[in-house]
Amino acid sequence: MASNGNKVKWNWQRAHKTDHNATIGAKDADTVSWMIHNLQKHSLLTHEESVELFKKFVGGSEVRQVGDQKRRVAITPEAKRAMDRLVEANLKLVVAIAKGYRRSGLDFEDLLQEGNLGLIRAVEKYEWQKGYRFSTYATWWIRQAVSQFVMKRSRTVRLHAHAIGVSRRMEQVKAEYKKVFGVDPSVEELSDLMDVSESIVKATVHGAKRTLSLSSPLDRDSEDGDTLGDTLVDQTVAANPFEALAEKEAFENLCRSFDKLTAKEEQILRLRFGISDDPTSGEFQMSEEEQAQVASQSGL
Repeated sequence: MASNGNKVKWNWQRAHKTDHNATIGAKDADTVSWMIHNLQKHSLLTHEESVELFKKFVGGSEVRQVGDQKRRVAITPEAKRAMDRLVEANLKLVVAIAKGYRRSGLDFEDLLQEGNLGLIRAVEKYEWQKGYRFSTYATWWIRQAVSQFVMKRSRTVRLHAHAIGVSRRMEQVKAEYKKVFGVDPSVEELSDLMDVSESIVKATVHGAKRTLSLSSPLDRDSEDGDTLGDTLVDQTVAANPFEALAEKEAFENLCRSFDKLTAKEEQILRLRFGISDDPTSGEFQMSEEEQAQVASQSGL
């Protein structure tokens, strides 16, 4: 089938030379709008059309060592056009699979780009001689790329793949239960529905809690730049930092004045101002006037 010559947005030749986990152009363009445009622009391929394109791609490409992987790289214009067409015709798979991971907390654009990389990898490794459809083969590669990306990037503290699977299953069970009964299931009910122990349910609920950065914006659409940290009060200092500084300076001046006094006079003043390490130590029969006199002598 003749190619319409349209180029895919990402430079797939450069993608061959970069790490498979890299995100290409996710922040430089409106990836979602571009992909929707291409979904409408490019028609699906029949199995026979796909085979013909793969023959052109394989015939005009060679396997090269790229980093620690062997990648099939197109070296003729015809092979490049064939690969572009194969990728463009299967973008719907990328969108469909990426939608299933939108609750991961990652940008949808990043999920799409990882799916694109998985699709490119599928084109490189597909063996049309075995007879199975390319869409079936590509689905596995796209899902692997997206799920691995989610597992590595969606959490500050990474969980084991099995724990992530249990957490995803629990979310599905909770959603189905709430849809039927209108309330969230209890730990005991989740344990029965998932056929696991209550300790596993509790551990999964605890592990599903996400960490938040203090620099996270309060409102993505706001331009004032307020972050989560701006709303938190530092309990280690006084509400007014100037008052805290003044109290610190006053205490330091008080301690320096003690150097002018005898041990008895220092203890009297410490008891008078309530700064004695042991307020019960030492008893002095002194009037208020005598105490004031000692304070005056010390310069307080």
